[in-house]
Amino acid sequence: MQAIKVWISKRKTKKGQSYHLRYISPISNKWISKGVGSDKKRADREAALLESKLNDGTYSETRRISWDEFVKGQVASITGKCHKSLCKQVLDEFGKVCKPASPSRVTFPMIEQFVAASKLKKNAVTTINTKLKYLRLSFNMAVKRSYIVKNPMDGWIWEKPNLKEPREVTKDEQKALLDAAQELYGDQWELFVKLAFDTGARRGELLKLSWENVDFDGHSILFVETKGKKDRRVPVNPKLFTGLRKLQAKTLLDGKPFGSLLDNIGYNWRRIRKEAGCEDVTIHDMRRTYCTRMLRAGVPLKTVQQLSGHESVETLLTYYTSVSEDDKREAVRKMTAMYG
Repeated sequence: MQAIKVWISKRKTKKGQSYHLRYISPISNKWISKGVGSDKKRADREAALLESKLNDGTYSETRRISWDEFVKGQVASITGKCHKSLCKQVLDEFGKVCKPASPSRVTFPMIEQFVAASKLKKNAVTTINTKLKYLRLSFNMAVKRSYIVKNPMDGWIWEKPNLKEPREVTKDEQKALLDAAQELYGDQWELFVKLAFDTGARRGELLKLSWENVDFDGHSILFVETKGKKDRRVPVNPKLFTGLRKLQAKTLLDGKPFGSLLDNIGYNWRRIRKEAGCEDVTIHDMRRTYCTRMLRAGVPLKTVQQLSGHESVETLLTYYTSVSEDDKREAVRKMTAMYG
């Protein structure tokens, strides 16, 4: 087989001169011209390296695209409003930190630089890993579209987060939170907290809940547009529907029971938990408490998964269930009763 030759051509520019490599691509069988700057020694090195790749079978072609064009195309290809938004946010942030001119200029040290910058912002390990997953997905797509030859994240070692024991809210804490919510903000906030404990719903699911999805006759609530993209109907304690009917009369024009809470929800929740003496309790802890109590009551794991809307049982058990000392003692008591 005849060896492939790379020619070096010199061109005049406004700033002086520049060198270009010209060769016939073995893939497209077309002439290709590649600029390598104004340094003759660099042009000689690049020509020798390229000629070596062309003749030993390691040559590959990539399509030229700017970083901004790449981001635009990648975001457009992603389905789901939430994923699309998060992907754009991560790629824009990576662009600001590392300033790559194109996907082909991204290197492994740039990934390390991006992670270091995220840690300076005090991002949690789980948050950083989520960002890296969007980057890995984007670079995999760049390989498929021939923007880059190899994913620059290949060989990346993922940092494992230090998992904290899921926080379970005690009955006394629950009562204190309900009392504080009623005292500070009235029925609407008290009912929001009650439903968080009684349905295990996410904060966003409760805030988006519309009256048309509250079944007063069937004593259930339908959560739509959830994190898992699946609608979820959850039975609710019938006692709560008395409060829901009163709230409906006040918020019917809004169309949502809790839509008006959105603007100040963070500030109001901090006041409630401070008043209740439970400053470490988050709104999401009420969801974790719901899952833990269900399993402790003997509800089958698959049923709890469907009620809470978790995509996997592993996520439910790892992040959303707590084991207390009483649970451990009860387990030993049961084993002793059965086997002596």
